[in-house]
Amino acid sequence: MGKKINLVGQRFGRLKVVQDSGKRTEYSHGDGHVIWACRCDCGKRVKVISGNLRYAHTKSCGCLKKEQMRTLGRVNIKHGENDKSRLYVAWINIKRGGKRIKVCKEWLDKKVGYFSFRAWALDHGFSVGSCNFIVDRIDRRKNYSPSNCRFITRSEMMRRVWKDGRKNH
Repeated sequence: MGKKINLVGQRFGRLKVVQDSGKRTEYSHGDGHVIWACRCDCGKRVKVISGNLRYAHTKSCGCLKKEQMRTLGRVNIKHGENDKSRLYVAWINIKRGGKRIKVCKEWLDKKVGYFSFRAWALDHGFSVGSCNFIVDRIDRRKNYSPSNCRFITRSEMMRRVWKDGRKNH
């Protein structure tokens, strides 16, 4: 990973970078992208991965998208996002699980499961504009839970699958 670029004080759309959150995205080789603490013009605070700010993937805390959706008349009353948002789709896919893979009760709860998952995701570097990151289980023998999940890139997931497959042969 290259040298960290200080983004404090810079503005990206409706977001102003307040400080380095002290967190990094996790990668198998130890490096990670900086996660910045930002304040949106609406007053909400969010954490955003540096690349999402610099390449204009994230422009607000989500309020911009909500305003656009409201204008189009497509706001989902349940959770404020449409059913095609990347985070909502990720949550649905996690809930479906797979062979012998379970999901923690906190994320399965019918009333607050999505909100709990969303809070975890935003706290761990996910931002509304994130499109290249997917949820990964750190320990493949354990289930989906806040303590066993992280965001990694699709290419890292492919390397991990390839590496895990090589170990089994």
